[in-house]
Amino acid sequence: MVFWIPAFIGLYKLLKNKMPNYTSMAFLIATYECISGASFGMVGVSSCLHYYLKPQAPSPVEIEKTR
Repeated sequence: MVFWIPAFIGLYKLLKNKMPNYTSMAFLIATYECISGASFGMVGVSSCLHYYLKPQAPSPVEIEKTR
């Protein structure tokens, strides 16, 4: 995401004189989608980490040993 937004800025600056309405709307949409896509990816990474790193429940054998 860090490298895509400056690339969008440069790309839309090149097109600004030819298509001003298109570039203003397209830049906003592209930036929004870039940030939301990165956030969506981080939700997936964090949910996988929580799944694999959660504390495991004790087995029934361990529960019987403590009684």
